[in-house]
Amino acid sequence: MKIDSIIFILLISLSANTCIASRNDTDQAYEFGVLPYLAPVRLESMYGPAVSEISRLLNRKVYLRTSTSSEKYFANLQQSAFDLAVVNPFDSVPAQEQFGYIAIAARSQHHCSIYTLPQSPIQQFDNLRRKVIGVASPRSPITFYTTRLLNQQDLRAGIDVELKPYPTTHACLHALIVGDISACGASTITADIFRHQRGIELRELAQCEEFPGMVFLVHSRLPVTERKLLRQTILNWSRTENGITLLNTIGPHTRFVSYSPENFKNIRIHYEEWKAIDSATP
Repeated sequence: MKIDSIIFILLISLSANTCIASRNDTDQAYEFGVLPYLAPVRLESMYGPAVSEISRLLNRKVYLRTSTSSEKYFANLQQSAFDLAVVNPFDSVPAQEQFGYIAIAARSQHHCSIYTLPQSPIQQFDNLRRKVIGVASPRSPITFYTTRLLNQQDLRAGIDVELKPYPTTHACLHALIVGDISACGASTITADIFRHQRGIELRELAQCEEFPGMVFLVHSRLPVTERKLLRQTILNWSRTENGITLLNTIGPHTRFVSYSPENFKNIRIHYEEWKAIDSATP
């Protein structure tokens, strides 16, 4: 056999081995998806330490992933692109029933409210008529429960009031401060953080009904031993000094509790209604 032919075969062999090694490295890494409820840089700083801890716990690389919109994030979730994921409570329904995910923990239940500025002339619900109300993305449960609250007061989105979606709740509250909108539907937790960070007061016009927080999912392709270890560790974070530090980095009110289907009963009841929310927002 000619020398150059031998060299060619060796190069092909080395290339194949490199590809196999690369593929194996990728197979052993996990993708951790986080719903894009804040800018990617913020999410990286908030969830980075928790991702590092999970990587150490599972003894494998874990990469933090997000998307430019909640719609794109859901599309990735639908394709089972994430091994671990933090999702909004409504997206957890198809994720568990259709996409192969298992809920191992959830953030505590909380409320959203419709906020105005203290000096605003809007004192009651009817003052919102023909006004612009900011909300988070159409897929957000905050948008859904804000819309439900308005409907209960005979204020129909797209007819009696205009809903203006923003990429994040922080962006919505900022638009309220600069006068681009008359009110903003926001999580009470997010609003409290915003108040503290900006040193600005907000007036709560009305509070929406209580709903569950974001859900921590793992894909069923993960070994049972890893799923159990992750669940136990995440639920124990609020009981250890290091865990509390990780949770406070995500947010000062962050706590993960056991996932209870009972707490998500209304989410399942309202799921079909929630999917139609796009028709009420531009």
